[in-house]
Amino acid sequence: MDDVFDDIVAGFYKAASGLVQWGEALKAFQHFTDAWFVQVQGIDFSRLAVTFSYEAGGAPPEAVLDYLRTWHQLDPRARLVMELGEGEWVNCHEHFDEAYVARSAFYQEFLIPYGGRYVSGTQLFRQGDEVVMLGVHRGRHSQPLSKDEITGCRRLAKHLTEALRLYRAHREMSLQVNLGAELLSRIRAPIILVDDHGYLRHANNAAREILARGDTLVERNGLLGCQSS
Repeated sequence: MDDVFDDIVAGFYKAASGLVQWGEALKAFQHFTDAWFVQVQGIDFSRLAVTFSYEAGGAPPEAVLDYLRTWHQLDPRARLVMELGEGEWVNCHEHFDEAYVARSAFYQEFLIPYGGRYVSGTQLFRQGDEVVMLGVHRGRHSQPLSKDEITGCRRLAKHLTEALRLYRAHREMSLQVNLGAELLSRIRAPIILVDDHGYLRHANNAAREILARGDTLVERNGLLGCQSS
């Protein structure tokens, strides 16, 4: 069991590093929880708009599309998760009984026909107007997550939260680097950026022309050097 847990956690951090897709990382989580569907999504609660969605499981792509396009605005469970504090969990069956489900358009016209039924969810973190949520879904012929299963999910969700934070920080840093490179590319003077060890990190077009000539500055295995006279 510990090996399985470690593999799932490793998958989260691989996804954060861009080595695997988030759907692949969540697939191991889905198998571990015997879930019908596992979904991580961001919701801008100021306008109830989905900002991103990563998922794994048996839900057909049409279900995901329908949810993103229409049904997320009518999902009674989303409000419960958005009202939680970070790391707190909620179980849909403790709030919506069978009578509610029987008269709910969300359940009767969307979730159950596609194969879903129960969800246990948590708020991973909140950033500005966006809430990032995890939902562990069970199918219509299954039972809700047990207390022991939720305990395991809590442990995994802590690592998932950290991995997602790292992923976002890395993505924002990459965007800043790309914006900086675009600015430097428009400068006519040759500009070269190197790190503390002399590795070439960026050269604008004018600098690339100098490196291509090879008569003064050269690049050798990623390192910036000078041509011997």
